[in-house]
This record gives sequence, structure tokens and C-alpha cells, in this order.
Amino acid sequence: MRVFLTGLAIALSAGPAAAWPELSECGWQASASYVAEPWTENTVSFGNGATRIALIDTGEPAAGAYGLLILSPPVSEYGDRQCRVLHGFSGLSLEGLASGYDPSIGLQLSLTGQVYLEDEGQFASAQVDLIINQGTGDIEHFITPYID
Repeated sequence: MRVFLTGLAIALSAGPAAAWPELSECGWQASASYVAEPWTENTVSFGNGATRIALIDTGEPAAGAYGLLILSPPVSEYGDRQCRVLHGFSGLSLEGLASGYDPSIGLQLSLTGQVYLEDEGQFASAQVDLIINQGTGDIEHFITPYID
């Protein structure tokens, strides 16, 4: 019984397992303390500053600690932009970020990240594509893993 409880304690202290990256409303991950340093290299803005993307690193879970903080229109009655987080990557960088704008669908972003493929038990590079419609506030994301 003692061995079982010790094993259970170790398993519980390891923290939650990494899940596939999810887009959600801002929560604890949106804290400025999680914006990756240096800020000048890990934030970028578009549309005269209306949309801002920031790389975040929460430290845990280790296989999914990285994400993107997305501040974008529409704005609330108080002038605040909507806040979303795409979190759960094992690696992510704004280096090599490609962007474009199509008025019919919105701001398009493409970058490279890393995800943990739980079924295969390994990490894989992934292309991360975002479409941010600044008029409606809709954000679509597509994550395409590939084995190096």
C-alpha cells in the first residue's frame, strides 16, 4: 500500500499531461509574467497596433508550456481588445513568422512550432496557421504536425 501511495504522489506532482494546443479565452496564461523574454523579439503587432501577438512560456506542462497570446479587435465598450490564448505547444518561436492580409478573411499568420504527439510518444515540428478576422473577432487555427 505504501508503494502505491508513493507512486500516486509522484504521478500527481508531475502535473497535468500535455494536451493538443487549444484556443481559449484568456485565463491565467495571459499574465504578462509569462510573455517570453526578450519582449522585443517575442511580440509583434499588425494593423497599426490593433492586433498584437505575444509568445508565452508558462513553464508547465513541459510538453505544452508555449503558446500565443492574441489581442485583437473587436473592442469592448471600454475599448479593450478581445484576448485569446492558443496554448499547448512544446516549442514555439516568432522567428520566421509569415503574415498576410486578405480583406475577405482577415489577417493570416504562419509560423513553426513543436507539438507532442501523445499516440506516437514523440515530439514533432508543426506548421501553425492562424486567421484572425478583425471585423468579426473570429480566430481560426490549423496545426499540421510533421516528423522531421
